[in-house]
Amino acid sequence: MTARFYVLDTGYLIAYYGVRGSHGEFAEVRRRIKVARTERARLVVPWPCWYELAAHVAEDHTDKGLIRKTAIAIAADLEAAVAQQEDALFAVDAMPRPEETRRLLAVWATVGLDGSSGFAQQGFSLVDTAIVLAANQLKARDRTFLVHIWTWERKRRNLRAYSPDVEAKPFPDWVD
Repeated sequence: MTARFYVLDTGYLIAYYGVRGSHGEFAEVRRRIKVARTERARLVVPWPCWYELAAHVAEDHTDKGLIRKTAIAIAADLEAAVAQQEDALFAVDAMPRPEETRRLLAVWATVGLDGSSGFAQQGFSLVDTAIVLAANQLKARDRTFLVHIWTWERKRRNLRAYSPDVEAKPFPDWVD
């Protein structure tokens, strides 16, 4: 069986944890994650997405109790991922080394992946760029892996276009 990886965008995490009024997507994202887990797919979340999610939790809620509850849930899931627990919901990529950080910054600011303009000029954030690079690193590790980028927001379809394995419907029952 071919290993399948989904590299998650922060939007998926925002919906999964119910941040920023994402109640409409909450059930659908949880359903998709459950299906992916049933299929033994790995859900990879690059480090910058965790930081971006934490900022949304702190900024988008006014209820201190809800902030605490959400932060504790995120911390528990991230701790399980860092400890590489077998039942961890998510996997995290390694903390970037200095040379990887320099590459991330170069791809974002100046050169893109294919020598074109940097991702910033294409409308990508530094976090978006990290997601694309993480997906490409997974694919480079083993060309037989199927690697897709999951992004929830429709305006982010251009991010999904950078999935190493592009399929018309990367998730088995994708509904747009």
